[in-house]
Formats: sequence, structure tokens, C-alpha cells
Amino acid sequence: DAVYGRTENYVDEDSKIYPTHGYAKMKAEVEKAFQNENYFFVMRLSYVFSWEDSFSRLLFASAQDKKNIEIFHPFLRSVVYFDDVLEYILRFLNSELQAPNLINLGGGSVISRLDIVEAFNTNFSVKYDVVSPSKEFLTFRPDQIFMKSKYFESFMGRSSINVLDRIRSYIIQK
Repeated sequence: DAVYGRTENYVDEDSKIYPTHGYAKMKAEVEKAFQNENYFFVMRLSYVFSWEDSFSRLLFASAQDKKNIEIFHPFLRSVVYFDDVLEYILRFLNSELQAPNLINLGGGSVISRLDIVEAFNTNFSVKYDVVSPSKEFLTFRPDQIFMKSKYFESFMGRSSINVLDRIRSYIIQK
């Protein structure tokens, strides 16, 4: 999603990109260099939520150790659940359906890290302070990217997994 730069409104696969830092510019250059190749496909990923990502591990550790953590807010993304990414890749590899050459893989709604902590705290207790992201942190990533896909639901045959609901239900099962 970094190629879109900071957005005020939702962007999709047809939206103009505004890469503002090195990583995003490099991604945009690669997309442009190969865009006319028959077997070149682009998946623009938003923040991929997994129980093993660094933020999730931080939350589990904080709940266990009872240590206060800092949560950057606002920091907004169309967070996609890991299972959606995995299923998309498997369908892409095994399906007779024609996959789009460019797809945004993001969740159905924009959420913040604070939203994730609050969902996690449905069943755990993470003590936290809300802080604004530092200028250094934002040097390489916009504070908000509102991203959606025109193709995800039709290719997958369903809508994306609601990350916050999955966090709440997974924790309840544990």
C-alpha cells in the first residue's frame, strides 16, 4: 500500500500512486518496469495481521509481563488477515480463474493499532499509552492509507475476513 502515499479517501487498483519514500518508489519502479509482461502480477499488501507478527507478539508479551507499552495513534491501514493473503495466493496458483495483474490485498475497513489493542483487550489486559507516531517512524510510512480492492471479492468469492472480529473470536477460543 506504500505506493499510494498518504490518502484522505479510499484508493483502489485504478488510483494514481504517489510513492513518497525510497521503499515505495522502488516498488513503483518495479511495477512500471514489468507492467506489460504477461506473467508479472502485483499484490499491493496493506499491513498483514498475523498472530506471529511483531505487533501481536508485543501484545502477548505485554499481557503476560504486565508491562506498559506505547501504541502509535493515529496509524491507519486497511489491515488484511494473514489467512486472506494465504488463500489468495493458493487460489492464484491453483485456480483456472484469471487473476488480475494488479490487486490490492487489504481488509474491508480501515483500522488502527489502537483498535487492535482494544479488540485484544476483550479477553486480555494490555496496559498502554497512546502516543503520536514519531517523525522518524513516519519518514518511511504514511500515517494513513485507505485502500480497497475492486477485485478481491469476485476473485475470492467472499469478502475479506474482519480482522477485529477474528482477534476477538480467536482469543475467546484460547
